Amino acid sequence: MNLSGQVPQTDVDRRFEKRTYPKNPDIGITLGKSGARRSSCALPNSFAIGDASARRWISNIQLLWKVMKKKPEITLSRVDAERLERMLESPDYKSFPGRRELEEEIARARIVEPTQVPASVVTMNSSVRFRIASSGSTFSLTLVYPRDAGRSSDTISILAPVGSALLGLSEGDEIAWPAPGGGMLNVEIVEVTYQPERSGDFAA
Repeated sequence: MNLSGQVPQTDVDRRFEKRTYPKNPDIGITLGKSGARRSSCALPNSFAIGDASARRWISNIQLLWKVMKKKPEITLSRVDAERLERMLESPDYKSFPGRRELEEEIARARIVEPTQVPASVVTMNSSVRFRIASSGSTFSLTLVYPRDAGRSSDTISILAPVGSALLGLSEGDEIAWPAPGGGMLNVEIVEVTYQPERSGDFAA
């Protein structure tokens, strides 16, 4: 099953013109001789939309959603949904590339109580093992809130394009992942190695 979506038809540069955005965390991975390695693609604390780094980051969002053909059903815990909605209401996150996509993911999700979340679903603070279809290489990341991103190399923020697309997916689902140097990689969710709800850690 392939993750999918549509690129908004409006002019992205025009919509975000003259705005600045907060620093954002890792959004990609780097492939080396030994397999998959994670690398940071951090943005400065704030930037103008005309900067090359900003345009490149927005281009990643467009490409991510463009290559997707069918969105799978997703499940969110009520606690995660409420925390994310409060985060989006915060002045610090009023404007950032990908906000609309994250809001749409929350809006279309099936919301359940934390105790009812299937054990194979990716929730906030879940650790996930992925496999790259083209090479068979695997890598692991933990989906985190912005405050926790960057503390280690194996985290990905919910504000990253892939982060918002990953939320609520299940083991066996596939996701389009921005590849270094452009293009996309087809990546499968092999295993949710840790899920707070499954472990009874509802405060995570």
